[in-house]
Amino acid sequence: FGSKRPRVQIPPLRPIPDTLDMRFSKIEFQFRRHVRILMVFLTSAGFLPCLAGASVDPEVERALDCAHSNLVSRFVGKDGLLRGWEGPDPSPKDCLEGRPSYIGWATPVENGPMFTGSWLPVVCARARRSGSTEDRALARRLAAGLMLSASVSDVPGFISRGTATDGKTHYPWGSTDQTGPWYLGLYAYLQSGLPEAWERQTIIAKIREVSDDLEARGWMLPCDGVFKDRETCGNMRDEIHWYRETTQYLFMLKATAVATGDTVWEDRYRAALLSSPTNCCLNRLEILEEGYVVDMPNIRVEPKLLWIYTHQHLMHAELALMEKDPAICRRLMKGLKADARRVACFIDSAPLPPTVREVPYSAADWTKFITWSPQRSMADSRKVAATLKKEGLRRKREERASVTVPLCAAVISAYSCDPAARAAAVRRIVGTDFSALNLCEFFWAEVWQYACGQADVLNADGAGGLRSWK
Repeated sequence: FGSKRPRVQIPPLRPIPDTLDMRFSKIEFQFRRHVRILMVFLTSAGFLPCLAGASVDPEVERALDCAHSNLVSRFVGKDGLLRGWEGPDPSPKDCLEGRPSYIGWATPVENGPMFTGSWLPVVCARARRSGSTEDRALARRLAAGLMLSASVSDVPGFISRGTATDGKTHYPWGSTDQTGPWYLGLYAYLQSGLPEAWERQTIIAKIREVSDDLEARGWMLPCDGVFKDRETCGNMRDEIHWYRETTQYLFMLKATAVATGDTVWEDRYRAALLSSPTNCCLNRLEILEEGYVVDMPNIRVEPKLLWIYTHQHLMHAELALMEKDPAICRRLMKGLKADARRVACFIDSAPLPPTVREVPYSAADWTKFITWSPQRSMADSRKVAATLKKEGLRRKREERASVTVPLCAAVISAYSCDPAARAAAVRRIVGTDFSALNLCEFFWAEVWQYACGQADVLNADGAGGLRSWK
């Protein structure tokens, strides 16, 4: 997208008056915020499982347990990162030669940190709720996988998509969608109280290292390997998809501030909140208040691309939970509610998936569906990645339409606390046979449970939250 693209013209938002007669005074807000913090603590400790999104409906519990067991047994790789599907991992030679491309698309490791970082908060909540050794070990394993993805390269700030069969070699290209969830997962793990003291210090040091380097780079994401020091793989701060990157950029700043305790990161967060991305007429707070609608002139979000906009809403909700200023908090929650209302119609937008798994899965062996050629630039890599044959995409597209998109819509819609939307999500989850699916993307079913918990905590005071804010 060129820089000459017309800017989105959205009328400026009127500031919320900070007066004694405003509906919720700062003192009242702070009291309610402390109530929310207490409820978050009780939830994470397992005393309030309903607020963690744990349904009392046994059918839902059975369905989510089925989803969880399938994820653990079939999709968690040896490196601790989620695999997109069951298929051959790339070899070190594949990664070094750019097969199927230097991006790594069409391989099971294409979205390791994105999926693992989005799922880890759920696993942490489950481990705190159950207290089981198995759940705690899984959370630690996933956190170790995220740490590995930031440690396999000698390029500071580089987050790899996943590793080859040797557990170290990797493709040279990351992305904003891998980097943002990397922060989300590790932040949730730190907040859960699960890591040992040494583990906690190691994670904090790595978050500080990655953040310091990205700040020095102007939040341009570095490449590794053949593209090291030659190309970048995304811009966390000034990408044209404003909502998509703003939520991630702000969360990364805030998570770094909370994890490290360094006030400079809180100052950077506050400054970024009221400043604007390049070529955008809104500041970042106004972008979050509007929701992802601000991106729609530049990218067709609904409904096919909701799956790359879902982890941003988890971050958006976390920012609201961490916010101390009542006016800012209400504006953040307004954007969540706007998006929740928009996507509710997509929960039932597709028929339920088949109950019999396709064997063999048509796209499992990615080596058969790419026309490979040497690549001298990332543009070349994109062209090679685009040669994926239709038969390799057919089942993936069908499952993404019938499973991933409806579940992602369910996650985002959870923030409205709308009973009808939650009932639709329950029907979708209970009606899906997770053992018959080929992609790991049904992990969003468990994330829906977590998002319901975030929304319930935000609304726990009965006022000033999503239900009451118009």
